[in-house]
Amino acid sequence: MIAGAEILLGITYPQAYRNLILEFGGAYGDAEFSLDQPSPGFDYCSISIIHSLNPCSQSSIYALMATWPEHELDAAIIPFGEDGGGNYICFDYRNRSENPAIVFYFHELSGTDSLMKVCESLESSGN
Repeated sequence: MIAGAEILLGITYPQAYRNLILEFGGAYGDAEFSLDQPSPGFDYCSISIIHSLNPCSQSSIYALMATWPEHELDAAIIPFGEDGGGNYICFDYRNRSENPAIVFYFHELSGTDSLMKVCESLESSGN
């Protein structure tokens, strides 16, 4: 499913994500990790759901991305998790093809105003 998602999305996932999705894809629960260079107001990132790459899953990334046009989000913003408040943790592939930045998508907003950079990459979170 990882290789299929990469082909469909035209991206290459970071190895840290590949490891994460193989172990926890579609899992619910709380996971927190500290950030090496946190943005103001973000000392850590909290993930309540690791979204599935299975297109048949209710929590698949494809179901989420189907709503991107109405929220004016670029297809290069790829969700992979959700915090406890319904905001999405996403890869930002807009400026690079490898090791994308991690951004929060605040679901109450639209377009680029809805995105806040959390860290340079999943690997830079130190976990």
